Amino acid sequence: MSLNFEKRVDYKIAYSEYKKVADYLERKAFEYTKVGSLRRKKDTIGDIDILIKGNKKEIYTYIMNYSEVIKKITDDTFLLKSGIELQIIAEKENYTYKKWVTTGSKKHVKKIEEIYNEKGMEINKNIEDEKEIYERIGYEYLEPKKRNEL
Repeated sequence: MSLNFEKRVDYKIAYSEYKKVADYLERKAFEYTKVGSLRRKKDTIGDIDILIKGNKKEIYTYIMNYSEVIKKITDDTFLLKSGIELQIIAEKENYTYKKWVTTGSKKHVKKIEEIYNEKGMEINKNIEDEKEIYERIGYEYLEPKKRNEL
């Protein structure tokens, strides 16, 4: 979670910074995706959240060598030269589930989890596609930008 609650930046600025990080990740051939408010295309972004598939230690070491990183703030949060915080979420298994849960919003995720509980079901964390989460409870897939609540 971001430590920079006060500072929010325009989506276009955050996306531009994300693309720079993405270009850097491409050099190592990591599987990655944007998550959080950036993936939901919110007007303003508090931090850049990126989910990367792989070994946590290897990923964090690689990020620390990224020339745009000024410093490490927490184990998974880094400050970029632009002043924007970069949160890295490393996940070896359950990548697609983690993509869904970290795209949020928290209210949306909680509501879907409640629906599962009411039906006496558990969310399958070993999914291939986010659509499966919705289909199992009889809901249509929601695009990330519509995942603010339900």
